[in-house]
Amino acid sequence: MSEADDINAVVRVLRTIPPKKLRIIELINSVPIKNGECEFETLEKLGSQIEQAKTEATDYAHATSEARRAILEIPVKGDE
Repeated sequence: MSEADDINAVVRVLRTIPPKKLRIIELINSVPIKNGECEFETLEKLGSQIEQAKTEATDYAHATSEARRAILEIPVKGDE
């Protein structure tokens, strides 16, 4: 593969990475803490939103892992 092909492959993979602002962080930060514990009633109300946010976070982790793998597969100049 040429250097241009390597760069294009990395760019293609990087474009698959979703935005890094993950809803899971916002949701968890929105849950009140009382006496050192999460307010479980609020967690229950956010249940489906939390599940969607977990899926989003998992997708983000997978995409970044794929991007990392693609970058690491590019041969270093001089090591070819």
